[in-house]
Amino acid sequence: MKKILLALGLFSLQYVHALPATLTEEVYLKSFSCGSDSCYLSMEIANVDNVHLSTFCGDRKYCSQYHTAYENMMENVTEDEYQEYELNQRKARVMLKLVDNPYSGQKMYETQSIVYLKD
Repeated sequence: MKKILLALGLFSLQYVHALPATLTEEVYLKSFSCGSDSCYLSMEIANVDNVHLSTFCGDRKYCSQYHTAYENMMENVTEDEYQEYELNQRKARVMLKLVDNPYSGQKMYETQSIVYLKD
């Protein structure tokens, strides 16, 4: 009986922590930055206090614009100084997809689509 309860407990624990494969959320875009391995988009979930996400940036239109602006900003900064390209809390609807992070071996969301919204 203990083995059955333990198995059910492990199953429910894994089920609780499972992340959806895709999400569509309204967010406030905070910043774009690049590290040694990849570039990331930081955002805050709208209508939910203190929930922040950092995702890979995969939207071709906006992520390439952010990357160009980030590179231009970094031309005037020393090599070891960390900077973020601020997006000024721009409200948007994003579609996120859960992907494998090749740098850490864990799952991470990638922003697949960004649609700007009016406040």
